Amino acid sequence: MLQIQPTKTMTVRVYDPAMCCSTGVCGPSVDTQLVQFAADLQWLETQQVRVQRYNLSQQPDAFLQNKKVAGLLQ
Repeated sequence: MLQIQPTKTMTVRVYDPAMCCSTGVCGPSVDTQLVQFAADLQWLETQQVRVQRYNLSQQPDAFLQNKKVAGLLQ
């Protein structure tokens, strides 16, 4: 799920499913879509957009603290 909050400094929050890494280069095969998405997020940061990325297996509390995301998980 991708959530964008309009603020003075824009923040994009990405809630990734449980996976070992967000780059897409781990495991038996490279996930080219994850590699491209990671590059896109890096580009956003060069455009002064704050990017926060959460992984369900590593940061489950971030999913529970966001009521919309927690509702989608239920």
